[in-house]
Amino acid sequence: QFIIAANAAWHLNGNIDALTSIIDGMNNVTNHSANDFEALSQGISVAGSVFANAGESAQTFTAMLGTVVASTQRSGSEVARGLRTIAMNIRQIKGELDDGEIVDEESISDAAAALSSVGISVSEEGQLRKVSDVLTDLAEKWDSLTSAQQSYVASNLAGKRHANVLLALMQNYDEYYKEMENYANGAGSAMRENELYLDSWEAKTAMLKATWTEFVGNLVDTRVVKDGL
Repeated sequence: QFIIAANAAWHLNGNIDALTSIIDGMNNVTNHSANDFEALSQGISVAGSVFANAGESAQTFTAMLGTVVASTQRSGSEVARGLRTIAMNIRQIKGELDDGEIVDEESISDAAAALSSVGISVSEEGQLRKVSDVLTDLAEKWDSLTSAQQSYVASNLAGKRHANVLLALMQNYDEYYKEMENYANGAGSAMRENELYLDSWEAKTAMLKATWTEFVGNLVDTRVVKDGL
């Protein structure tokens, strides 16, 4: 599920090296936080393509998703729906989503106005800014905002249904930086763990083969052997 979703989202065309890099990064995130592969895989299936088309890397998306999942213990798909709405409002992508959320001209305008009210613009020199850049700017100002301002920005940027996702991300943005680092340091981690698993599996298989050979060797009646098989 993960490989199919990641391959489709970032248009990797089955590139082994690229997919392995994402697996390693995500694996190391799960090793250092309260995340698992299922949650991250669900998240990529729901929102990976939106972030990829917005020019965001798998690393950035995984770090955001992992930060919110770890802090809220909500499902990967639920958190990803919130991140998807945030990204669509910032990047001005209209659409009616599977959770009932509608990103239209009004919601996009409301999101831009909410960010502008705290001194953040969604565009620069006529170009829409990256989602990660906008959210990083917001995180740097977050603690200086009043609770009313925080609620106003969260409900207009993520929608009332997913405001808690933005709140969790902003309140734990230091963890986002850590997840970015964990992802970057993940090279080879999945292969190493898989080798440990295979070593154990091979040892168990060897033991089973030896036991089976001894068992069959003690059987005299051919029919009993066939029935056993």
